[in-house]
Order: sequence, then structure tokens, then C-alpha cells
Amino acid sequence: MVVIATPTRGEILGRTVSDLIQLIKYSPETEWMLAEGTYLNNLRTILVDTAVAAKASHILFIDSDMRFPKDSLERLLKHKKEIVGANYRQRTQDQFCASKGDKFISSGGKKGLEEVDSVGFGVLLVDTTVFTSPLRAVPKDAFAMPFDTSQGKFVGEDVYFCTMAKDRGFKVWIDHDLSQEVRHTGMVEFSV
Repeated sequence: MVVIATPTRGEILGRTVSDLIQLIKYSPETEWMLAEGTYLNNLRTILVDTAVAAKASHILFIDSDMRFPKDSLERLLKHKKEIVGANYRQRTQDQFCASKGDKFISSGGKKGLEEVDSVGFGVLLVDTTVFTSPLRAVPKDAFAMPFDTSQGKFVGEDVYFCTMAKDRGFKVWIDHDLSQEVRHTGMVEFSV
């Protein structure tokens, strides 16, 4: 079973709900779980704990402001990667969420998989062994938002998680093909 996990501060966009319904109909071996609250890092931790307790093989994070095709789960599972997701434009900036080194990675016109340092959790599939592996499990504080003194700002929980996972030997991948079809909804929809 795969858990589809949506953290929210109280609202889910209607178009996201429509896409979730289509995804669940297309992939009936899934179970959708919602965590509602104020702090995104706590909500992601609750969703991971719930998915692990349910003995899910994977957790597919779908944020409450995303658009995605109904076969997103199937496409991500086919890659057989421990951490793989879609790259999309940030909601408030005209740049992509995936990065490598100190550069954001565009998915515009690209195909296939690319290993990156970090990616947003808008549409991200994680094998639950990332959280349960006896020798290299990502710890409970993987969704922290620490202050980076070199940049003078807080690090997002998604970037910090990817850093913790990579420190434990996991690789982070983006699917450029799927990224062409994913939308992050702000005041307008950002796409590749």
C-alpha cells in the first residue's frame, strides 16, 4: 500500500482535490491521509509516522496547492528510487524548487531523471525504508527548519530533509517528464 499524504494549514484547493480523486481512482491500492495544523514540519512528521505505522511501502507527498496527472504515482514508482519527485516552479518566485549546489535546476525542455541535492515536497514519492532502515534511517528531526547563518535565513523543511537523507546515503531524484505536467498554484499556475 502507498499512503498519499497531504499536509495543510486548513485548506486544499478544489483543483488539487479533483486531481487527488483522479489519482486515487487510478491507483486504488492507495490510502489518502491528511494532517491539518500550523507547522508544516510537524504535519510531515505526523504523516510519516502514520504511514510507517500503517506499514505502507511508500509515502507520496502531495501538497494542498498542487496540480498533477492521475498516473503520477505509477510513473514515480516505475523509477524504483527511494526519493523521487516532480520539479516545479516555486509558488512565489519564478524559479524551480529543485537545486544542485547553489543553483536551481530547471526542468524546462528536459527528459528523464536527474539527481539533485534537494527538491520540494509538492509531489514527492519516498520509500518508507528511508525512515525505517536500521543503519541509515532519516531521524525524527528531518523536517526541521534550522537557521543557516551563511545565508542569513531559515532552511525549508524540504531542503533540510533532502540534506539529512543525502547525509545517510540516499539519493534524491527529479523526474523531468512528470515535471512538465505538474503545476504549483499560487495566484497563477507556475509550470515548466
